[in-house]
Amino acid sequence: MTNNDFRTLPTKWWTSGDHGNDTIPASCCHDVTVNNYLNYNNTDCTANLNAYHTTGCFDIFDEIFTRLASAAISIVTILCIIEGVAIFFSIVIIICAVSGRRKIGIV
Repeated sequence: MTNNDFRTLPTKWWTSGDHGNDTIPASCCHDVTVNNYLNYNNTDCTANLNAYHTTGCFDIFDEIFTRLASAAISIVTILCIIEGVAIFFSIVIIICAVSGRRKIGIV
């Protein structure tokens, strides 16, 4: 770990001072489970940075959103074009209906 993101972008875990000598939270370690999280004390992971997850949630979501961004933009663009065409034809239908009534003498 070349950069300590917890110091750069402080979280409550880092600023509370309860982290002791830990450099990363226990939730970053590979061997942490729901059952042992509260009593986890493996400093080999939290302080010495051995056997921890190298990618966090942010990195994974960033990768997913980057990969899917072009598809999402394409879909939104197609939907906007369809909406524009629908609005155009509804205006054409309204104009035709109004002009048809005038010819008959209704309006």
